[in-house]
Amino acid sequence: RRGIGRPLIGGQPKLFGGSLEEYLDSSHQDIPQIIKSCVRIINLYGLHHQGIFRVSGSQGEINHFREAFEKGEDPLADMTDANDINSVAGVLKLYLRYLREPVFPIHYFDQFMELARDFPLPHILNVKEKYNKKRESKHEFVVKVRELVKSWPRPVFVVMRYLFAFLQHLSMSSDENMMDPYNLAICFGPSLVQIPSDRDQVLYQNLVNELIKNFIIFNEDIFPNDGLGTVYEKYISNEPDFVGEYDNDDTVTVHEHEDENEVTDDDSVFREEGSEDIKDLSIDCFGKSEMLEATAQYDFTARSSRE
Repeated sequence: RRGIGRPLIGGQPKLFGGSLEEYLDSSHQDIPQIIKSCVRIINLYGLHHQGIFRVSGSQGEINHFREAFEKGEDPLADMTDANDINSVAGVLKLYLRYLREPVFPIHYFDQFMELARDFPLPHILNVKEKYNKKRESKHEFVVKVRELVKSWPRPVFVVMRYLFAFLQHLSMSSDENMMDPYNLAICFGPSLVQIPSDRDQVLYQNLVNELIKNFIIFNEDIFPNDGLGTVYEKYISNEPDFVGEYDNDDTVTVHEHEDENEVTDDDSVFREEGSEDIKDLSIDCFGKSEMLEATAQYDFTARSSRE
């Protein structure tokens, strides 16, 4: 399959219309930059955006993003809002749809469709309820799917583990974004699974949607984290740098030039009774003349009493 009739760009395999395996091997990435960058922006600004992946973006913006990614650039690096979020989602779907070989190997098509037909699960709007729905069917489905997934090349396995974990996370906000696992499957099924031309497209598209939906719901069981390769993280920071480091004993390490005894008007509110022995990180984080507001978007578990 490798390198058949496809020219290279600047000595590198094509991104759009190229091979996922060849691109990863040549770029020494375990997740293509286009996937990581699009996922990062949607994680930060689009998790609650209604109709994400279903609402079309600007074709001009999608083409601009495509050209930049093809050149090895990251056009989303400086994005700080959701103004172009539908175009970001659009270029991600476009990339997956244009891959030279579909992610789900065509020679396993019948086996995947058999699984989708034999283990149809009810449409689950709330992913948190998945363990209460048809446990036996789930177990059989997961066991058989994992056997097929094991045959995937390792780089493809890592990328799909990352993508489906992201899609499950996105579906957990379906009350707001209207994108439950089945709706996401409708959007991603045609890009991930190619239906042979001699098959009933309508009939098999329904089975493809069912298959992708179940991959989203059961991704943690289908793609176990074995500690190798990049994994999707729900809580992506838009700040590239962090002040201080956390040791294993949950104490805070502060750079030597900081004055741990100095308390400004702003950082004094962070002190707790009996915390005089805890070094202060907020000196470099909060200015006296600046008022900051923050909204917690997720449940948060602190790593120390100070945090």
